[in-house]
Amino acid sequence: GGDALGYHFLPDGRLAIYVLDVCGHGVAPALLSVAALTTLRSVRLPGVDFSNPVSVLSGLNRAFPSSSHNGMFFTAWYGVLDLGTHQLHYAGAGHPPALWIHKNTIEELETSGPMLGVVDDCPWVDYKTQLSSGGHLFIHSDGAYEISDKKGNVLRYEDFLAEIKIGCASGDLISH
Repeated sequence: GGDALGYHFLPDGRLAIYVLDVCGHGVAPALLSVAALTTLRSVRLPGVDFSNPVSVLSGLNRAFPSSSHNGMFFTAWYGVLDLGTHQLHYAGAGHPPALWIHKNTIEELETSGPMLGVVDDCPWVDYKTQLSSGGHLFIHSDGAYEISDKKGNVLRYEDFLAEIKIGCASGDLISH
């Protein structure tokens, strides 16, 4: 219900990439997710610089307080990729790290900061990394790994990451 992924080009030609996950299941989280996604796609948040991930997270936090949305909050990851230099500028709000997969290695692009809509004026942190050509950026929500196996056990993030590593080592995950 509440998971959403989007991307669009910014006026300066850089690519904005984002994923968010509203707490809960059902129609209400799905509607809040669509509202937040539409806000990002429209590039219309007062006082927000959409090329600055922390500015975007702060703007979303102000626009979608949990007190105005039946206590619902959401996690988010927002990045801006310069396609010419391959520099990625990103920030996260309680969201699982994106994965940078290159040369059979996996780098977790960790972020810090609480979920959106919970705390006023949180100091999220900007991160930057240089991506190399030939790699793959894997952006996901916890829905990618919070699944049950045949015995009813829910896959943990660590198990998910181990499976990604096995897939990379075998070449089955990503073809070069």
